[in-house]
Amino acid sequence: MHTPFALWEDVPGRHAARPGALIRHPEAVPARLAVAPGRGWRDLDLLDHGEGGVCVEGRLGYLPGTVLEVSVEACGRDLSYRGQVLWRRRLGGGFQFALAFSSPDQAFQARMVEQMCYIEAYRLRSARDGESLSPDEAAARWIAAFSGDFPQLGAPRRNGGEPHA
Repeated sequence: MHTPFALWEDVPGRHAARPGALIRHPEAVPARLAVAPGRGWRDLDLLDHGEGGVCVEGRLGYLPGTVLEVSVEACGRDLSYRGQVLWRRRLGGGFQFALAFSSPDQAFQARMVEQMCYIEAYRLRSARDGESLSPDEAAARWIAAFSGDFPQLGAPRRNGGEPHA
C-alpha cells in the first residue's frame, strides 16, 4: 500500500514555510466532488495549510477558493466533508486539488473520512487477494498497521500567525 500522504514540497502551489502532510485520497474509493452550497470562506480563517490538507482528484476544474463537498461511500457508510481548493493542476483527463479547512473540526472530520477511505481500500485489496474481511476486521487490521503514520491535519492559526489558544 502506498503512503497515505505526501509532503507539501512534493506538490505545486504550496505557500507554507514549514512542510506538512497532504493526505492523498485513495484511488480505490471514488470521491464525488460538488460545489458546497453557501458562500466561500475567503473572509474566514483557514488553518495554516502548511500543517496539512487533503489531495483529491476530479473531472471538473474547480478554481482555487471554491468550497467543495467531498462525498464517498466507505465501510458501508455515506460520508462527506468540506474543504476549500488551494490549488489545482491538470492530471490526465481531470484535475488534482489540494483542500484546506477553516476549522479544527472540519480538518478532523476530513481526516476521519479519509481514514475510513483507506480502511475501505485495504478491505477491497484484501478481497482481491482472496481474503474477505468485514469492515470491522479491516478497520482493526488497518489501524494496527497504519494509523500511527496517518497525518494529523493542521494546527489552527489566524492568517498564518500564532496558533489559536
